Amino acid sequence: MLYYTFNLINKEREQLQKNDDSEFINKVNSAIGEVNSKLDGKSFALVSSVAQKGRRLRCCAELLDYSITPEAIGKMINDELDEAYRTEDAEETTLERFDSLADDAFNYDLAHRQQLEGLMNYGEYEGIVRRGYARETLIKKLTIKKTAMKNATDNWKHISGLKEEILRIFSVKTSSYKGNPVHYAIDVEDAKDRTDIRKLLISCLLTQNRAVLRRVTEIKLSTIAELSNERLTGFLNLQKCGIVIVALYKSFDSDNSLNDLHLAMDELIAQIKRVKRDVLFIFEFSRAAEPTWKYIKSSLMEINFVELKETNLTNEESKSFIDKLAASDNVSDRTSLLRLIDESSYSIGDLKSIYSSWYDKHLCTSIYPAYSDLSLCNQDVLKQTKGNAYQKLSNMIGLDDVRSVITSAIDFSRAQILYEKAGIATSEMTRHMVFYGNPGTAKTTCARLYAQIMKDNGILKKGHLVEVGRKDIVSKYLGGTAPLIKEYFEKADGGVLFIDEAYSLVDDKKGLYGDEAINTIVQEMENKRDSVIVILAGYPEEMETFLSRNPGLRSRISFHVHFRDYTPDELLSILNLFISEAGMELEERAFPKLLHIFEDAAGRKDFGNGRFARNLFEQARLKQASRVLHITSPTDSDIRTLTADDFAEPEKKEEKRRQIGFSF
Repeated sequence: MLYYTFNLINKEREQLQKNDDSEFINKVNSAIGEVNSKLDGKSFALVSSVAQKGRRLRCCAELLDYSITPEAIGKMINDELDEAYRTEDAEETTLERFDSLADDAFNYDLAHRQQLEGLMNYGEYEGIVRRGYARETLIKKLTIKKTAMKNATDNWKHISGLKEEILRIFSVKTSSYKGNPVHYAIDVEDAKDRTDIRKLLISCLLTQNRAVLRRVTEIKLSTIAELSNERLTGFLNLQKCGIVIVALYKSFDSDNSLNDLHLAMDELIAQIKRVKRDVLFIFEFSRAAEPTWKYIKSSLMEINFVELKETNLTNEESKSFIDKLAASDNVSDRTSLLRLIDESSYSIGDLKSIYSSWYDKHLCTSIYPAYSDLSLCNQDVLKQTKGNAYQKLSNMIGLDDVRSVITSAIDFSRAQILYEKAGIATSEMTRHMVFYGNPGTAKTTCARLYAQIMKDNGILKKGHLVEVGRKDIVSKYLGGTAPLIKEYFEKADGGVLFIDEAYSLVDDKKGLYGDEAINTIVQEMENKRDSVIVILAGYPEEMETFLSRNPGLRSRISFHVHFRDYTPDELLSILNLFISEAGMELEERAFPKLLHIFEDAAGRKDFGNGRFARNLFEQARLKQASRVLHITSPTDSDIRTLTADDFAEPEKKEEKRRQIGFSF
């Protein structure tokens, strides 16, 4: 839907007298009614205000038939008024501005509510922008010359596919809008870069008549979830021959079909299929929302998408880029800055972050040296590990050695921030880990806390844990494992990838699927060393075999964490912690019995450590529940207390096998 504003100017008209105002307004009202009747639903016009004593009429128009011009509508209004008005200052406007002018027409008695019902966006769809469901931008229509186009594409060499697509756009110019051969996805980390690339792309499309509306509408996927299907349908109908930006800022759980975001995506996908020829869609997102985009793309296989994706710059390109950033701030001595670029490749987002941190220090030390002491004071704050997750790790029972290594890893990562701020080269050591230990020794819990601690201290962006095993990352088919692993590394971006029972990846024969998995893991550990921390976990002996299979894998592990089995006393403390967290109590005479149970269990091959303590607690609660229900009038103490009788000593497997006829 096209929306225009324009003025009707009549310099020859005599000024209105006060007693003539209402008469003239009635005349305008009547004229507009006649014009809209003649337009017959193809367009709709309003006079929103009368100025300069009737010499200027401020008008707006909604065009469903794009062949009708504001000048033609202005002439129709002039003819109905039998005056000498001429149309001036016609320009495209936004839906929000048009709605505001329509309100003015109603408030100044230049239109009646019955007239406003002729608007396409009236009623269910009225005010969709003003209510915050979408944001509009008017893009200036430019005539882009070849030299300007070349300069623009040269500035965006790191955006894969952009130059090729602009060349395709300029290969054919149609006389009028014909529909959309493709839609777009802009996968760029920096928000400003996404916006600049969008503007360049849209300007090219407008120049070549690949879109009619300069009014570009942006809507977030999260707000689509708030719209009824009917309102979303009406909203997209208003964007005919225009462009809709869909901002993807969130990821989602693809297994949760009831997730609001998931439902919104399914509705959007259905709508895109309906209006794909008439409305051009541009999806914009960063790495965090790539899973969302992949889901949408896989559901729109019949639609062609051109993906404009940010690629990393080489070391030399990175130095050139960051040198230009410093030059734009008139920084003369850039030696310490360029020393920070010591890896083979960088993303634009990483380079901007490096420069921002360096320039902050440069401000406090070189430009305003009086603040250098304050800068050092702020760095002292960095040395203090913070967050609830760290406190939880500190309070965990029997993990002194584990806590020591994990704390060292955290300190190492935090120190890199200090080095970077000081302009000192950071360490080449990786942050990847191996967790050795038997089941139930809190490996997964510690991995989850470690991820959160790294986020709390500004080292990881998201701090989430993605847990996988062999069945998740080893394909049944040759060549299928590498894509699976890369997908999980993408999911773990900004967090921790926890590979449990990692030794199970090793096949009996070399060169099979397990080796493909290990080789890909090694490659991705290097590719994403700054954004993903990998923790490999499993039994001690098996993990040693696993690491020896690939020397490249062992060399990328900087921290080895051994989770020893819990002692009986520690297990008793852990059990007591479970009981306290449940708001219950343990009677005193139960302690000796439980200690005996844990001493006996600790010597078994199938000992489950903390998991054993958890199962023992759950079984005791079941027995206590039955016991309490048989008490005629249980007291509060009866309900809260676990007794020694509630805990049964687990039956040994050897005894059970003898009972069912096995011999040894």
